[in-house]
Amino acid sequence: MKGLLLYTNLAGRFPDEPEFRPVLARAAELGLPVLLHPAKPITTEFVKGYEMTSSLGNMFDNTIALTRLIMSGILDELPKLKLVCPHLGGTLPYIIGRLDHQVTVLKRGPKNLAHTPSEYLKSVWLDIVSPLPLAMKFAVEFMGARRLLYASDHPWVEPKLILAGLRSLKLSVEDENCILHDNAQQLFQL
Repeated sequence: MKGLLLYTNLAGRFPDEPEFRPVLARAAELGLPVLLHPAKPITTEFVKGYEMTSSLGNMFDNTIALTRLIMSGILDELPKLKLVCPHLGGTLPYIIGRLDHQVTVLKRGPKNLAHTPSEYLKSVWLDIVSPLPLAMKFAVEFMGARRLLYASDHPWVEPKLILAGLRSLKLSVEDENCILHDNAQQLFQL
């Protein structure tokens, strides 16, 4: 086993909830990456019009599940937990400053976190599966190339489009190789 997949929600239950703690603890103990992936988003009823389930629903599910894991303190409880979130982390990287502000300045949310939400986010691996090179560029600048994967399950968008988007960034050969294969080889012990 090289990792495990955990849905971002299972019938409305999220991976930060108590029943999933033993699974996450065991994965951390074994050094197995946990891939978060949406199945049926909790927002399905709100995004089914205009066929927005994949474009918005999945992104919101990624964002909600990953934010809940960060805010739950589980990354302090299980510092060796390796989380992988697809689709550039949903919308979380773009709104993480708001969470930092809420937690550190306005004192809303958890009071027991050892770090800011953005610091926890930077400990997660994201894939670059997006048809927008500018989004990939933001991920590289925010996360660093060493926390990005070409894909976490498979590129849901045409693989050549993802590769062309990545190459359009004109990253160093070292950074591009990290994203294309080196990070996955290390993370999944291939």
